[in-house]
Amino acid sequence: MCRQPMPEPICVVENVNGSLRVNDGAIEYLYGIDQPVVVVSVVGLYRTGKSYLMNRLAGKQTGFALGSTIESKTKGIWMWCGPHPTKAEHTLVLLDTEGLGDVDKGDSKNDAWIFCLAVLLSSTLVYNSRGTIDNTALEKLHYVTELAEHIRIKSPSPAGDEDEDEQDDSKFVQFFPNFVWTVRDFVLELVIEKKGQVTEDEYLDFALQLKKGCGKTINNYNLPRQCIRSYFPTRKCFVFPLPATQDNMARLESLDERDIWPDFLKATQRFCDYVFNKSNVKTLKGGHRVTGRRFGHLVRLYVDTICSGKMPCLENAVVTMAQIENEAAVQEGLKVYQSGMEQVKNLFPVSIDEISTEHQRCSNVATTEFMKRSFKDETKEYLKSLSEEVDKYYFELLDQNMTMSEIKCSKLLSDLYKDMSEHLQQGEYTKPGGYELYCIHRDNIITQYHRQPNKGVKAEDVLEMFLSQRSVEANSILQADKRLSENEKKIQEEREKAALIEQQKKAAEEKQIEMARMMEVEKESQQERLLQMEKKFEEEKDLQQEELNKAVNSKLAEQKDLLEKGFKEKAELMNQEIEQLKKEKEENSLFKKVVMPLVERTAPLLTAAAKAWGLEEWQVFLNITLKGYYHFDQVVPFSTLSVKTRKGYQVRNKHPLFSPSVDPPDKDKMAEQENIMCREPMPEPISMVDNINGSLHVNTGAIEYLYRINQPVVVVSVVGLYRTGKSYLMNRLAGKHAGFALGSTIESKTKGIWMWCVPHPTKADHTLVLLDTEGLGDVDKGDSKNDAWIFCLAVLLSSTLVYNSRGTIDNTALEKLHYVTELAEHIRIKSPSLAGAEDEDEQNDSQFVQFFPNFIWTVRDFVLELVIEKKGQVTEDEYLDFALQLKKGMGRKESNYNLPRQCIRSYFPTRKCFVFPLPASQDNMARLESLNENDIWPDFLKVTERFCDYIFKESNVKTLKGGHKVTGRRFGHLVRLYVDTISSGNVPCLENAVVAMAQIENQAAVQEGLKVYQSGMEKVKFPVSINEIAAEHQKLSNMATTEFMRRSFKDEQGEYLRKLTEAVDKHYAVLLGENIEVSEKKCQELLSDLREEMNENLQQGVYTKPGGYELYCRHRDSIITQYHKQPNKGVKSMAEDVLEEFLRARNVEANSILQTDKKLTENEKKIKEEREKAVLIEQQKKAAEEKQMEMAKVMQVERESHQERLQQMKEKFEEEKCLQQEELNKAVESKLAEQKDLLEKGFKEKATLLDQEIEQLKKEKESSGTGSIFKDYVMPIVHAATDTLSTFLQYKLMRKVMF
Repeated sequence: MCRQPMPEPICVVENVNGSLRVNDGAIEYLYGIDQPVVVVSVVGLYRTGKSYLMNRLAGKQTGFALGSTIESKTKGIWMWCGPHPTKAEHTLVLLDTEGLGDVDKGDSKNDAWIFCLAVLLSSTLVYNSRGTIDNTALEKLHYVTELAEHIRIKSPSPAGDEDEDEQDDSKFVQFFPNFVWTVRDFVLELVIEKKGQVTEDEYLDFALQLKKGCGKTINNYNLPRQCIRSYFPTRKCFVFPLPATQDNMARLESLDERDIWPDFLKATQRFCDYVFNKSNVKTLKGGHRVTGRRFGHLVRLYVDTICSGKMPCLENAVVTMAQIENEAAVQEGLKVYQSGMEQVKNLFPVSIDEISTEHQRCSNVATTEFMKRSFKDETKEYLKSLSEEVDKYYFELLDQNMTMSEIKCSKLLSDLYKDMSEHLQQGEYTKPGGYELYCIHRDNIITQYHRQPNKGVKAEDVLEMFLSQRSVEANSILQADKRLSENEKKIQEEREKAALIEQQKKAAEEKQIEMARMMEVEKESQQERLLQMEKKFEEEKDLQQEELNKAVNSKLAEQKDLLEKGFKEKAELMNQEIEQLKKEKEENSLFKKVVMPLVERTAPLLTAAAKAWGLEEWQVFLNITLKGYYHFDQVVPFSTLSVKTRKGYQVRNKHPLFSPSVDPPDKDKMAEQENIMCREPMPEPISMVDNINGSLHVNTGAIEYLYRINQPVVVVSVVGLYRTGKSYLMNRLAGKHAGFALGSTIESKTKGIWMWCVPHPTKADHTLVLLDTEGLGDVDKGDSKNDAWIFCLAVLLSSTLVYNSRGTIDNTALEKLHYVTELAEHIRIKSPSLAGAEDEDEQNDSQFVQFFPNFIWTVRDFVLELVIEKKGQVTEDEYLDFALQLKKGMGRKESNYNLPRQCIRSYFPTRKCFVFPLPASQDNMARLESLNENDIWPDFLKVTERFCDYIFKESNVKTLKGGHKVTGRRFGHLVRLYVDTISSGNVPCLENAVVAMAQIENQAAVQEGLKVYQSGMEKVKFPVSINEIAAEHQKLSNMATTEFMRRSFKDEQGEYLRKLTEAVDKHYAVLLGENIEVSEKKCQELLSDLREEMNENLQQGVYTKPGGYELYCRHRDSIITQYHKQPNKGVKSMAEDVLEEFLRARNVEANSILQTDKKLTENEKKIKEEREKAVLIEQQKKAAEEKQMEMAKVMQVERESHQERLQQMKEKFEEEKCLQQEELNKAVESKLAEQKDLLEKGFKEKATLLDQEIEQLKKEKESSGTGSIFKDYVMPIVHAATDTLSTFLQYKLMRKVMF
């Protein structure tokens, strides 16, 4: 727990002249406790024996000061820390508070803050009193009623004071301690009239019972009781009899147990056992456990806040504590890493494998240590800080290791070179044969150097530098060696060059291996960090769930008790609090559903490449390994840059390799293509849903037509009894006189549902879809169930629903509209698998308004005046509202009368009415379709014109649940889905429709995006350079993502975007392979063509004559020159590889010619042989450098494409969030309007019932608006992935380019 135990209590909060201040010594002691703490505080009136109970909990007779006079003994708050008696590895912190109501002090405000601190700091609060729990005792506990004035849960800045107070009052139960009332010197019997013998807890519940009524006296009586019931999650009571005789009471502290009465000791033991077993670890808001160290910070924070005149805030305390703890966690994690790396540091120099492996191990240990101490690092700011500090220290160690390696290798070579240096000074190499002796000694040094172990990472570089330095020296000795001929000197010079180039090549290869190893190690470290992040998230979410469970259970118990006691109104008021807590629990589980799947899919992106592109130090390291600083098409040797330039250059140039300009997708062209509605216009209506013998079937031709419409659709459906003139209205909306079939007989003319698609008259690039439905109540059919499904489909498919009737809107007309009352039986909002049947019915009924169409009632052949008694002349809408008025009463007759009216009012977001007079004379009514406008009465035409104008302007685009706009293609899927569901005997479900639609559309969006990419890449004519194919890939990858985003929706977890990315990457990798193959073939053909003349010369023996080798070399060099001049060879590295292969193949040929050339001496032949080797090695080196440059370019382009994808994903999230907001706004406005109308009409009870629905909608809106899950969890993960590449693609591309 800490180095020295606490032998006796110490003051933790001093109370000097009414001013509170912390005792630094006590706080420092707490800082040394790393165990979780169980904090038990005791409060109560002074001189009631609080300190005695604390001593017994500490297992001592003495400790906290007891007193026998009328003066208060304890001042401020005293603390005693000891090992927890029943919980291993836990510390029990006992807080004995100053007695309340001290007559010497007389400061009730100071007492209130003491009480407030006890509540804030403890996990169990013991309230100690004497005598009985009566009204006087409860009035003395008035401090509990003032807690809402002294404690805030949330910071006041985001919300007004009124809202904040209400929130604090209802949520205290989540964060307050358990409550124990100890009644001392209890001499009564635990008996209640009508109940008989009761337990101590029943006695407390009896004392806390509320009185019915609303008067001031009753409110004052109920207030402290209600506060105790509402604020504390559990309540417990212990009654203590007198402890001893009156004479012994004054010296209780020093009494032997034999002198204390047994009943008192038993009660004390039961009290201690309960506290030890039931008191939980102290937690902060969010369920975060408090250690001694955190508790010390908490005490200081709350006391400082009170002293500054402010109110303690639980949320601010967590934020401040998180900042303190997370900063300390970063330092502790870094300390662990540094101390671990000290061990390997002592072994410097070491290989890259050794330092990388140790870095990986220590980095994981550091992250683990950080996770232990940190909490509420939701944006991963501090974990990122730790990673940056670890990486910074790692790169310092890398530099030190390289420096140590360089020093050690240089010293080793210097020591090995000492003998040679002496020979040089003594002139031994200037004698004839000196050069040969020099070479023997030098080669011996190289051999010994290679045998020496533990040289570190710079071994090959230092050797390369050593040989470079010796090269000048060797040439000088070579020239001075009189024994050697000129030719022999040339041979040796060529040999020197070849040896140096060979060493340079070897050094470069070593660096590549080291870089790959470091990237692999970093990738594994990142994956380990992600695993630990996931574990930490789960732990914190579990803690929050526990906290919320505790609060919910407490509220439910309190509600149950209120109901049993007859306080039905108060119990109902708690519903909202309980529902809010349950909603918070559900939102908490969203983490597993949304965030963690995204983390799992993002994990492969968090690879070593992130460091290569995102962190400055890794860019420096990358450039060191490439032996140059690539910037556009220039190569600046890294060694020529100063340290300042190296660091500063990285800041100014985040992407120092290549920055090709990429043309953005031609959005205008893409929009133009999308706006092509379909190939042929629809000249007349076609059947969309056939109704054959009472069975519904989709018309495949109509659905195929819809699939070709890519524009958003505005869908207007008309329903009504048969033979009421529905089809005429649809024809007028289509701008035609004829189209939908009209009839003049008593038979229904329209069967099933017919559709007519026309360009929208007022909304550009939109399609107006008109649906004319089969008349309801057809006497020939006689199937009301079939009618109900027709009505249901019209509601589900339309954005505006027109109900057409004749005559007036009277009770008969409304009774005929009974289909609206059956909608809850025919439509589900959520899948039944996600909600119980009872909950689902309730949810459907209250949430229909969010998803149902606007409602228009058209009344045909209206011959009355729009006049209402007591109101006079009214508008059409007022006439509809009058017809939909509810009757007061609860009888069966009133309920049947109100039901269709209530459904129309509750289900549809807007209501509108149009009354149409008779259109023409009785003789002309039968041929209305063929009448000339002159024969139709003007009043009818005016109303028709107003109706059409309203539909065109006010009807919205059809949307799905979630606010997703419906195109013609989506509408076709929707029709098929709903009809197939009904035909299978199931109930259509809005949520399932969205899921199924999203799956269909997102799969198609993947294919369309891939098609855009593939068709674009088809235009790239191979072979091309890496720059060209990478730039085209980036451009088309962005276009593919754009195309995907335009069509996709509700891809919340990024599953389909990931599929598109994988498909694009896979195709790109194939194209890279094809490009390399074509490039290889073209280069081989080019060299073959260029070599034809040499082949003829070889066949004719031109090169076998004296001087033939020199001629051969000229011809070969000419081929190389022409080859390099030839453009469009494709991948540069492959061009160099093919040339290297060509030279290697020619090497044998050249040596053969060299040996047969009689003109050359043996020495000249040796010179030429060495030159051949040098040329080949130089070409190999050049090919390797080209591969590195191309690999870097491919990685850079892929990273930029990835960034573009993430940006589009973010925009898509925002767009869908806005759609949800619009949907919820519409629902809230509709409910508020309905509530206002009910209140005005005197239906106060019904209006009150709407409160909960409105509040729920507002909370959904608020939750959707803040987007906390997306903003706080998803986007930090997305941003973490922004600077990374897919591991799979990275390695695949690396292998393609390099091998």
